[in-house]
Amino acid sequence: MEKINQVLEYDIPYRMHAVHSLPASLRIIGRYNTDEIMDIVISNMSILVGNLNNYTNPSIESGVIHGRALLEFLGLGEHSGRLVCSKKRRPSDIGIESFGLQKVTPEAALELCSAKFSGVNEDAFVTLIHLANKGIAHTTSSLVIPKDQASQLTIAAECIIFLMQNCLYSGLGKEQIKFKFAKL
Repeated sequence: MEKINQVLEYDIPYRMHAVHSLPASLRIIGRYNTDEIMDIVISNMSILVGNLNNYTNPSIESGVIHGRALLEFLGLGEHSGRLVCSKKRRPSDIGIESFGLQKVTPEAALELCSAKFSGVNEDAFVTLIHLANKGIAHTTSSLVIPKDQASQLTIAAECIIFLMQNCLYSGLGKEQIKFKFAKL
């Protein structure tokens, strides 16, 4: 039970914050030349100076990887370019059903997200999973993110946060995770 509580109170929020930063990082690289210099300042002290990639690359990659992990946690995966119910879990895996809740089906995910966001389709989720599997975890495709994929990744990230909030936290009667992140 202690492990389950740790997952709910620390691991999942940690992953959700990474996914939440993904759209902002995509907007940054869409607006600015990645060779431009940025300076991150905390309490009037410069903590990171470098080109935009110093921040955006790890932020995008962690958002994608954690997004894939959260989709899997919800019970969703990808097969042959389609959003599908994930395969049977290993005994050590923790998923939404570990909390007494039902896995989320592809149909339910798309229906819930379409009611909240425009432009939702399974391609958004499949793009994120595919990039995590083929672009980051294995170097079989390019990490350059075209504009159409950036918009799909943004939709996927917003939907993942929404699904976690509504299917897990609300499903458990828990307070939803609060995010403090500047909008660009």
